[in-house]
Amino acid sequence: MYEIFISTEFLSILDLVIETLGIFAISAIMIWLFLLVGFDKSKKSKLSINLRLKLNYLLSLGFLCIVFSIYIIILYIYNGTHSFNWLEFNLDTDNLYLRLLPQIILFISIIGVFSFNYSKLTKLLKK
Repeated sequence: MYEIFISTEFLSILDLVIETLGIFAISAIMIWLFLLVGFDKSKKSKLSINLRLKLNYLLSLGFLCIVFSIYIIILYIYNGTHSFNWLEFNLDTDNLYLRLLPQIILFISIIGVFSFNYSKLTKLLKK
């Protein structure tokens, strides 16, 4: 597991799939835990429970983004900047972008889901 989630050396396509599924599963569990811990349904508020759940979901996505950024920092600190060759895009197993594809996809999807839900919530609150 340590080689799959921390190392940037390409092992195999199966390891890349396991890492992608693992990162997405861990992220979904973390969002669920943030929602579970952060929501207080007994709180007296003018907002409905549905709106408070949506706000809590945005907050949990923000926390996930922070935790994932810390993971990326640890990944870069562990591997060092010398192991990353950003200017080459080889179509073989040494491709760094292919190895970092799960992290890139997750980071873009977190930002996309956050902005989509934020715009939906602001339209709902303006009504």
